[in-house]
This record gives sequence, structure tokens and C-alpha cells, in this order.
Amino acid sequence: MRLSRPLIAFLLLGFAALSPLRALAQSTSPYTVVVPVSDTSEAQRDQGFATALAQVLARVSGGQDLRSKPGYADALKHAPGMVQQYQYQRGTGTPPGLLLQATFDSGAVRRAITQMGASSAGVKPPVLLVVRDAGGKLLGQGALAALA
Repeated sequence: MRLSRPLIAFLLLGFAALSPLRALAQSTSPYTVVVPVSDTSEAQRDQGFATALAQVLARVSGGQDLRSKPGYADALKHAPGMVQQYQYQRGTGTPPGLLLQATFDSGAVRRAITQMGASSAGVKPPVLLVVRDAGGKLLGQGALAALA
């Protein structure tokens, strides 16, 4: 199957248009999580860090259930020590609430996972590509095989 020049140009323009979206997706770190908290007290903040770390551990380990691993509870207790940066945000949900955004040290998270006897899988977000022909019709996998 030969692709027409307008279709090739359309595909190239489509890929160029997706570049900013890809950069945005890559800027979202698996080590940054936003969790709800009820107030800004130290107890709520530390509980929020523990909840956020549990999510980060699951992400970075590739979705493994680490709760039964030795050292998991200790890692959650020491979550505040793994935080690189945090900030509070106003939630826009119903009812609006307070959110805590925490970014964890990637090395500390990977060390914690290794100490639990698990492996870091690395987080690779899925890629979605939608390609339309010159007439606006979606092209399927078979039609795009020549590009692969």
C-alpha cells in the first residue's frame, strides 16, 4: 500500500502537533501525588504523606501489592523523610476540600522498594495515537502497518 503525499504530510503534521502533549505527559512524575487532607496539622500532613507514598510505591513497582512485604509499614512511617517538596492546594470538588501535593525523592523510593524485596518496574505511560486520513476517517492498525 502506497501512502499519498497529502496523507504523509497530514501524518507528519499530526506527529508535530502531538509533541507538546507528549512533553506534558513526560513532565508528570510518578513520584508526585495529590491526596486529600482535612487540615494543615502535622498529623494530617504526615498521614497524607503516608497515603501518597503508598500510591508512589505501587506506581514505581509496576502495580505490585507491597502491603504484605517486610518493611512496608516502616516505609510509610518514614514517608515524611522521603518528601522532597510539598504544597497545599484548594480542591475544586464537591464539597471543595484541601489537597496535599507531595513529591518524593526517587532514590529513596527505589531503595525502599528494593529493601522490601520487590523490583522497580519504572513507569511508562501508555501512548495513544489517533490517525485520520485526508477525508477525516480514522485509520486502523492495518492501514498504519506500513509506517511501523
